[in-house]
Amino acid sequence: MKTISRVEIVPVSTKDAVSGERETKECGAPKV
Repeated sequence: MKTISRVEIVPVSTKDAVSGERETKECGAPKV
């Protein structure tokens, strides 16, 4: 889902950014 990638780049809050980073690491698909 590229939409999640965009949300991660422009998170609404710091908590959202951390959640997005954790989700990306859990998925095992690093976004470059």
